[in-house]
Amino acid sequence: MRNIQFTAHIEQDPESGLYIGIVPSIQGAHTQAKSLDELQANLKEVVELCLEEMSDDDIKRMKYKRYRTSSFALRPKIETT
Repeated sequence: MRNIQFTAHIEQDPESGLYIGIVPSIQGAHTQAKSLDELQANLKEVVELCLEEMSDDDIKRMKYKRYRTSSFALRPKIETT
């Protein structure tokens, strides 16, 4: 089987400090970890588990889907009293 490349969206939770990773092209593929190295290993494992549950047809259809991503910045409103 050939390699399939996936994109993961990664954020760090400001309260817990944990890294959260989501693979948007695979429903249910998300995980968290204390370090980026651990997160990468966890993401690889969760993607492998998700792919094991998918049919061959589902996997083939994935390569034809195109997902759009966008980024933006928000300036939070800070109320002063």
